[in-house]
Amino acid sequence: MRQILKKAGKLLIILSLGMALVLPFWHFASADLSTDIKKLESSIDEKAKKIDQLEAERKKYEALVRSKQQEAVSLGNEMSILESKIAQTQVSLEKLKLEIEKLEEEIAFLELTIKQKEEDINRQKTYLGGLLKEINFQDELTDVNILLWYENFSDYFEHVSSYQSLHEDLQLTIDSIYLEKTQLESEKADLESKNKALSDQKIALEHEESKLEEELLVKEFYLEEIKNSEEKFNQLLRTARDNENSMDSELKSLENSLRAKLKEKQEADNKKTSEQKDQGLEFLNQSAILRWPCTPNKGVSSYFHDKDYPYRRFFEHSGIDIRLSQSSPVYAAESGYVAKAKDNGLGYNYIMVIHGDNISTVYGHVSRIDVIAGQYVKKGDQIGLSGGAPGTPGAGQFSTGAHLHFEVRLNGIPVDPLIYLP
Repeated sequence: MRQILKKAGKLLIILSLGMALVLPFWHFASADLSTDIKKLESSIDEKAKKIDQLEAERKKYEALVRSKQQEAVSLGNEMSILESKIAQTQVSLEKLKLEIEKLEEEIAFLELTIKQKEEDINRQKTYLGGLLKEINFQDELTDVNILLWYENFSDYFEHVSSYQSLHEDLQLTIDSIYLEKTQLESEKADLESKNKALSDQKIALEHEESKLEEELLVKEFYLEEIKNSEEKFNQLLRTARDNENSMDSELKSLENSLRAKLKEKQEADNKKTSEQKDQGLEFLNQSAILRWPCTPNKGVSSYFHDKDYPYRRFFEHSGIDIRLSQSSPVYAAESGYVAKAKDNGLGYNYIMVIHGDNISTVYGHVSRIDVIAGQYVKKGDQIGLSGGAPGTPGAGQFSTGAHLHFEVRLNGIPVDPLIYLP
């Protein structure tokens, strides 16, 4: 019996040493994964360098545009600005595409790393199970029984040393699994973040592609409408500014006139009983809380007083341009009365609605008008369809693509709509 126990003790020592050697061999199973991970790391580094180079080139064109914008207004200068903007956008597109490729590789890198860590954890769990079985077997033997069955203290201490080694290895394995799991959770969170960033970059790419298309349309406008004539350019410049000032004055006058009429109506209404009162006048005493006139999921292409507005030399951009598919529904941003519903055919079509708090809203480049002047509309009511695609009803001369031009006016003066939108 003593010989059997002695052999068992030695066998446990051998098993313990064997297990210590098993883990390194398990890593050979991940050799292919490690190779793929290194390849991806190298490719990601190369793309990062190219992205930095493209960003430097983009900034060069951006500086050139800013410099040209400080110069006097002329056709030649406008064309030079436009060419630089087109080049800048093309570089931005190339950079975005490369960033998307880099993100896709980073996602693949993380997926492989996660797979590798999961395999390592599973291997270490198997190894841990073996250690626990060995320790459990030895725990069933009392120190007195072991000492009695060993021929000498040397064999006994060899057994004790093996037992301690198993416990140390057990703790190391548990610590290793904990560390691997912590890193795994971090990498999974990073993967989720990268996927979100990839989705955002794809949207940004769509925006840049739309921007390039618009810039090319502006270039075509200059080449077709002005035909490289400085005289025609200056004439168009004067006409555009005059029309803009005229429309601005008209809108202010219309708003003041309608508000005066509504005030008279409200004063007369105050003398009536609650049953006789016009419920449509209540908005005049309420705060104006605006909603988006359309879904802004495609983003804003031009902002209020945007320095990069393509026709800024002709007139200041008095609102925001919300990217929107042609003929999409347009809704009233707040309850109020329609002050103007102007149908100019292929010219600039727009709707103006006045609200409480001396706020009014303007909806431009509409392809269809569903309301009439003097009509009361509730917040969220459909008032028309969007437009803006060149050559379509409501687009006008200066539109570069399908969108909704949206203005907010305070006391008749245009203000930044984003201040009032949620």
